[in-house]
Amino acid sequence: AEKSGTVSLTTAIAAPASTEFTLTLGGKTCRYTAPNTGSYDSYKFVDLGTFPVVVGKNSLVVRAVADGWRPMNLRAIQMKAVN
Repeated sequence: AEKSGTVSLTTAIAAPASTEFTLTLGGKTCRYTAPNTGSYDSYKFVDLGTFPVVVGKNSLVVRAVADGWRPMNLRAIQMKAVN
């Protein structure tokens, strides 16, 4: 990032069964439930909330929650500056 601030994240997910994952950015980790969209090619947009970013490199990490994991397709993550 060119300057520190806050970003909002949105993703597109497709999954034939709901499952859970975590997303970490800027030292903040949140847990989410991916929606059941009925198939691997029917995507739904999911608001992931806001996360802090700092000047320089920031790592965004998405991880499966092992307990009860089911596969999902995560097509994109959109990041927009909030401030």
